[in-house]
Amino acid sequence: MGNVTLAEAPYDPETCKLRYDPGPCFALFPVIVYNVDKKVCEKNNYGGCAGAGYYFKTMAECVKVCMVPF
Repeated sequence: MGNVTLAEAPYDPETCKLRYDPGPCFALFPVIVYNVDKKVCEKNNYGGCAGAGYYFKTMAECVKVCMVPF
């Protein structure tokens, strides 16, 4: 089983431009992701393998990095 890659501080706001991909597996690991289309941080599930995008440890971290105007 793969590991969930969590964003580590200091975060790069460029990661907020990455599209979330839960991967092809069927595990349900809870993660916080930035939804590029909706422009919001939201809870989602990671399948446990492959996939792409950045996962945050908390909603507050996602909001701080991706939703603060620059």
